[in-house]
Amino acid sequence: MASSLKQKSRDAETADMEPEEQEQIKKGYAYIGKIAAYVLCGFCLSQLEALGEMSPFAAAFLSCVPFDFCAPAFISAAVGYFISSPWQRALQYTLSCSLCCLIRLPVHKRLAHREGALQACLTAFFPMMAVGTAFAALGGGITVSGLLMNLCESLLSACACVFFSRSMKTPVFSLGIGGISAKDATGLLLSFGIFLMSMSGFTLEGISPARILAGMAVMFFALYKGSAAGCVAGVCVGAALAVDPAYRFVFPCFAVAGLVCGVFASLGQIVTAAAYGVAFAAVGMMGLSGDGVFLCLIEAAIACAAFMLIPSKAITSLQETIEKSGVISDNRVNREVSEKLKTAAENIYSVSQIVCDVSEKLDRIINPEVNRLFASLQQKVCVGCQHKGRCWKKDFDSTAADVMALAGIEKRSKNRLPIEKRCPRLALLREHIEYGCADYANSMAMKNKVSDMRRALTDQFNGMGDFLSGFAEKISCSRVEDPARSVSLRTALRDAGVKIDALSYMTGSDGRLTLELTFLEKTFDTDRKKTKTLLEFITKKRLSEPAICVSDIKTTVTYEEKAAYEVHFGCSQKPLWSGGMCGDAVVFIDAPDGTKTALISDGMGTGARAAIDSSMTASIAQKLISCGFSFQEAIKIINSAMIMKSTDESIATLDAVSVNPFNGNAEFFKSGAAATFLRRGNEITLIEKESLPIGIIRGIKPARETLSLTAGDIILLVSDGVTAGDSGWINDELLAWNTASMEDLAEHIANLAKLRSDKNTRDDITAAAVKIQRAK
Repeated sequence: MASSLKQKSRDAETADMEPEEQEQIKKGYAYIGKIAAYVLCGFCLSQLEALGEMSPFAAAFLSCVPFDFCAPAFISAAVGYFISSPWQRALQYTLSCSLCCLIRLPVHKRLAHREGALQACLTAFFPMMAVGTAFAALGGGITVSGLLMNLCESLLSACACVFFSRSMKTPVFSLGIGGISAKDATGLLLSFGIFLMSMSGFTLEGISPARILAGMAVMFFALYKGSAAGCVAGVCVGAALAVDPAYRFVFPCFAVAGLVCGVFASLGQIVTAAAYGVAFAAVGMMGLSGDGVFLCLIEAAIACAAFMLIPSKAITSLQETIEKSGVISDNRVNREVSEKLKTAAENIYSVSQIVCDVSEKLDRIINPEVNRLFASLQQKVCVGCQHKGRCWKKDFDSTAADVMALAGIEKRSKNRLPIEKRCPRLALLREHIEYGCADYANSMAMKNKVSDMRRALTDQFNGMGDFLSGFAEKISCSRVEDPARSVSLRTALRDAGVKIDALSYMTGSDGRLTLELTFLEKTFDTDRKKTKTLLEFITKKRLSEPAICVSDIKTTVTYEEKAAYEVHFGCSQKPLWSGGMCGDAVVFIDAPDGTKTALISDGMGTGARAAIDSSMTASIAQKLISCGFSFQEAIKIINSAMIMKSTDESIATLDAVSVNPFNGNAEFFKSGAAATFLRRGNEITLIEKESLPIGIIRGIKPARETLSLTAGDIILLVSDGVTAGDSGWINDELLAWNTASMEDLAEHIANLAKLRSDKNTRDDITAAAVKIQRAK
């Protein structure tokens, strides 16, 4: 009861603390736990002997352990040596360990970011070699056999450093077993085997905690992955624990017990533990006897009981840790966003179809304007007529057709109409029909305009649906993760001293590389220049400066591949009349995916009206493309906007080229535009496509052509005012041009075009020059 009250009191005190204080307490407990773990490892490794009397593993451990924990690990290792070895050998190994720590002191202070496996191996090898040689010389002289044994011991220490160093740098609890490379997994397995061997010599009343821990590990892997994993785990731990000749029999015991308990793993945790105990006991007692076997059976029973008592939630949590992929990315979020966008696109398509269906139904209904004309005739012409009932009730269809023929709404035959033969008030009827036709014409014009607006609205809905659908596709395929390269690159960075927790290697649909580095426990405090240099060297790609996003959970550092090409742009405009408005518009657009687009729009005619149409076309295109619309999607919306703009006809040409600076591909789009000139080396390619300007009809599609460009290619976009008449001179000017400025080239072409124009070919003049160059 007292302990329960104390626990509740501690919980209440913790709840009253600030989050920062709670975090500090957690870090304090974690620090104490790390010290205890390193002290235990240092003590146990000092007990492990290999190839007779060699015990170099503690020195190897001290060469790899984080420097802040060197002191407690060294003290525990020294105590272990003096407890288990003669004082001469204990002194030799203690001096070797102290020399390892002393060598690490200046290295840690000046070159902490360079500490790696190679540095650890050298730190372990040379002290072991030097101290061993010195003790051999003091103890009776250096012999060849003694020198070889000393070299073998030093090499064994260096080899152990490779596994210890890799294991300590592998964030297995952050990434899980599934997220580490094969080399990391091998290092962890061998390090765990060495630790088990070192612990096997430590017993309590003859009971070995190492064999109990090994048995629980075998049961866990059997429960987690079945008989194959259980057997493999049994073989591994059995081989590690069988290093003691007195316990060679445990090798088949662990192997068979792992296989058998894996067979029963599907029945649950308790049955798995029971099967392990029975199988271990059966193999252990099969033809064997003695105190060693009896003690091992007790250890197996303790391991089974302990495994049964472990909460199932703890085992599930450990399984989830092992199953982590280690590659942290936003693919799940991308898929969810993509699905929502696709749903929104389908809904917009549905709205568009509803608007279209309603429009068609309204067009099929008898015109209300005609009904109003019929009602007016009945009230003002047919009142009191003896034929009214026959005309407007019995023979309504015939009368309606005759009235619409007289009004010119429908085509009439050459013969006299039936209503002309029977109507006694024909002259009055003709007079009122003539008056009603004017109102009818105005009403029909308005109705047709509304119908056109409904159709244009349908086009805009379809354009929005296309955009959302395409954007969803881009998001779902925007970054394809490569787990193998992610693990390989993450391992290479850690080996180079970059203390990274996770890395994602992703490529986009256009092959563009994206790297996401994740730090779970600290901010990005690594040498950024070094990290970027390493990534560029390994990936053979030019990378941008990192984008850093810090949250409470992790710090994400993103590198994007730099473009292979630079796109340079220049333009010049000459209005028809000096000081007047230019009927052309030119823009240069940066799309979110890095694509660069140059666009010229030429309004119908010249002056203010043409300027309005061309400016509207270019401005809408710039807004849509710069926020992610493709050119084809933007054209649909621009075309419908031009149709809806006013009752008068609005027409404008559209000429554009979109250059992908990552691969050099260029797409040319033309809607009623003039020819485009492409200079490649000493050749000129003329790009001409027949197409309609925008604003004329619904559903217009620009002509399209795709070409692959290389560094040094020049594209010249021009309006009709430049190509009016003979355009061969443009080829000559492009081939002769030898300066880098595209602004100067556009100005030069525009000036020459103005000089060459005459009264028959004069028009607004616009020239836009684009050049791609290899990125610096």
